Amino acid sequence: MPDSAASTPVRRCFVHVGLQKTGTSYLQSVFWQSTEALREQGLGLLPGTRAGAYHLMLAVRDQLREGIDPPKAFTVLRRLPRQAARLDTPHALISQESLAPASPDQVRRLVTALEPFEVHVVVTARDLARQIPSTWQQRMRTRRTEPYDAFVRAVAARGPHARVFWAQQDLPAVLDRWGSVVPAERVHLVTVPPAGTPGAVLLERYCAAVGVSPEGLDTRASRPNASLGSAQAELLRRVNVALGDRLPHPRRGYAAMVKRFLAGEILAAQPGDAVAVPRDLESWCIELAEAWTKDVTARGVDVVGDLADLVPPAEAFAGCSTPVADAAVAAAASEALAELVHRRRGEVHELDDLRARVTRLEGELAAYRAGGSPGS
Repeated sequence: MPDSAASTPVRRCFVHVGLQKTGTSYLQSVFWQSTEALREQGLGLLPGTRAGAYHLMLAVRDQLREGIDPPKAFTVLRRLPRQAARLDTPHALISQESLAPASPDQVRRLVTALEPFEVHVVVTARDLARQIPSTWQQRMRTRRTEPYDAFVRAVAARGPHARVFWAQQDLPAVLDRWGSVVPAERVHLVTVPPAGTPGAVLLERYCAAVGVSPEGLDTRASRPNASLGSAQAELLRRVNVALGDRLPHPRRGYAAMVKRFLAGEILAAQPGDAVAVPRDLESWCIELAEAWTKDVTARGVDVVGDLADLVPPAEAFAGCSTPVADAAVAAAASEALAELVHRRRGEVHELDDLRARVTRLEGELAAYRAGGSPGS
């Protein structure tokens, strides 16, 4: 008589935990707009929406806040086992780039909630010379105010102001925490290819890690989270300072008005010089990357891509870390204000049209009532 346990197909759940700023916005965009194509390949997305994945991350990391997050978010972890059980595909994927800092206890909580799935961890990683400026920009989009030079120096010194950075970006530490619960043979490291490589290469690597083909996936409207130029990023930092006590929480008001609108639509559309790591930190950055590649090799995890991609090229570094000139920030601010005035004019015209339409409809309704309804 055959062993039923041996003949039962293994159901896998891939948990993509980041790292942040490694093409995650692009990958998530492709996968969320390709749910049907993925389902045909046997992969379903959990917990069912992008917002749900974000709330799941907050729940796993004990970051939910009363009055800030919606009531439904507080039950997302409790509902996850039922959602997983109802999934009509043999395999599943959870993708949320801020899961990387989870503690071993928090990782264990998520793995337990996913039983009886066999949990696999997917980590996407990119060279530090791109990670450091990108992460600083992301911090500016979450209402932080530290100048870039101070941030870079804190990162290199592993100072207290860089604690959050290293929780998200220290690749061996992330592998330690998740690897304390999930065995190495179920950990997949996807390296982000060098700058200038077509996005399809990263997508191919990521798909290989989660066991699907990129063929048939919808990439038409997908694009990476646009970076800001150095002057635009510094302008955003100064806006955060000027806000003072207004829009105090990055998840309420600020996210819509500043992160997505001002930074994502207005400032990201402006041309500008890229933010770079100063040249005097080149040796430190390269030596650390080389140490990480040796660490990963020794772990025996599945590597999809090339570990050499984690070592930044010489051209990734800038000559020095002089502050952005005030004139450049002022030019960016003037252009941003001009665009805001232009958009506001369009909004006013649209409101005027809506008011005129309401007035016309009210007049028609009044005339209709004065004439009597049909059959009266």
